[in-house]
Amino acid sequence: EASARPVIASINALDRFLHTKPSLKCEIYKMLDKALKDLILRGDITHIILFSPYGSPQGPEEGNHSEYGVYMATITRPRHEDTVKIHEIGYLFNEAVEQTMTT
Repeated sequence: EASARPVIASINALDRFLHTKPSLKCEIYKMLDKALKDLILRGDITHIILFSPYGSPQGPEEGNHSEYGVYMATITRPRHEDTVKIHEIGYLFNEAVEQTMTT
């Protein structure tokens, strides 16, 4: 179904693991890298947005992150000099869907 419709997927457990078990960071990122590579190389993906409002965990307590999150996408960020905000992700997703529907 993902190849026929827009999909929003969340990998929110990643942050919890990195706070409580930072020793697993390399193993977790290795698995995530492989999954993303497999997804992108499928060839039927028109747009992709990889986004996290959180930076890298700075300690075991929730909410303790580096200042900047992650935004990588085929849709250009609204302001190149600024961090993408959570509320902007919906707008960017809609933009990707509209571009896909018109092609």
